[in-house]
Amino acid sequence: MVSEWEELIGLIQSENPKIVLQTCEYFCGLSGGVEGLNFILSHDNLYKHLMQFTANESSEIALLALKTITNCSQNENGVYLFISCDKDHFCTRTLLAAITQAKNDVTKASLLLIENISRVPSGARHFWAFIHKNDLYQELFSLFLTNNELYFDLSLVFGNLCQLSPVRKLFLEDEGKLFHKMLAFLNHENAACRLGAANLVKNCCFEKEFHQWMLKDDSIIACILLPLGCADEGKTLEENPMNFKINK
Repeated sequence: MVSEWEELIGLIQSENPKIVLQTCEYFCGLSGGVEGLNFILSHDNLYKHLMQFTANESSEIALLALKTITNCSQNENGVYLFISCDKDHFCTRTLLAAITQAKNDVTKASLLLIENISRVPSGARHFWAFIHKNDLYQELFSLFLTNNELYFDLSLVFGNLCQLSPVRKLFLEDEGKLFHKMLAFLNHENAACRLGAANLVKNCCFEKEFHQWMLKDDSIIACILLPLGCADEGKTLEENPMNFKINK
């Protein structure tokens, strides 16, 4: 079986788009199992080709490559392989371009991959290095504040990036301007928005020098505590969501 898989590595380098598409479909399915996933992770040349395909002009091929790499990133070794193969940030640049250009399915798949990789601190550092260098965080945050469903998963990415002290301080500086805006999403109807906001708030609390400021602001305490209760007893937040406002 392994020898058959190795033969397919040659096909993925084909100049025929149909052959490349079919091969990508095969490897995408293969990445769903432990044995197939380990095979992909053990072949750097195959993995690098998949990374290049994330920028393919065919959205079908790009999506299959993104799904395969995302499956690989559920394994911690897959995260480290991504970082080592993306030293020039080619794939990072491609993923962020897909997000800012709103390519629908490709955008969602790109966000999912970034969210997976950034769960690990080294992955968060990898993405933040590029975002910070290219001054993209304001653009990403503005996209999130549009409240467009396409960008809901950015909340999870922000929460992961706040594992890093420089990112936490960015949200807390200027009297917590960005931090206050994220608080509103603790009561959002979408679970991803709530989870990402909660993760961000939790991580920001590791910046001890801001504790006194947080405790003095009743609105911060209220936003953190209110989601722990429900408006009507016996009902979940989904059944009886609280109102929230986004300060743009």
